[in-house]
Amino acid sequence: MHRTERMVKIGLDLILTVGIGLGLTAIIGHGYGWLLAWGIAHTINVCCNGHVWGVLKHFYPTGQTARSFERYREQLMHRITQASSIATSEVIGSAVHTWTPYADLDIRLIRHAGLLNGIRASWFGIQERTRAFVSRFPLDLYILDPHQQSHETHA
Repeated sequence: MHRTERMVKIGLDLILTVGIGLGLTAIIGHGYGWLLAWGIAHTINVCCNGHVWGVLKHFYPTGQTARSFERYREQLMHRITQASSIATSEVIGSAVHTWTPYADLDIRLIRHAGLLNGIRASWFGIQERTRAFVSRFPLDLYILDPHQQSHETHA
């Protein structure tokens, strides 16, 4: 994940924490209110910006069929071509060759240079991860700087 995407995720945690915290501190006080607000905000961020079903697919199938998996992949590829901040994409992992009920879609998006493109690409990633979460789709999506390689995504 590139620096801009990391900063957007942290910023989202902060914005959600402040928004939730302002309400909770009025109800339960400052100490526990802010701590609970951060926990709620971080949980929301992880669900909408994480790889929940990509992790859970290791324990049980997510209910995706080969057809629904392929349909989601095709729709995602169409959305990627519409995103002006994304230069290219790379599908990696086992699902490239063989689909199984435990497969996830590993995709790396390489963004165009520039801060604005970084923010737009990060927002695209948030939207896609949220869509995957709601759809129970096992998506492993990272956005990379133009100079990064896919093997650097987990560093």
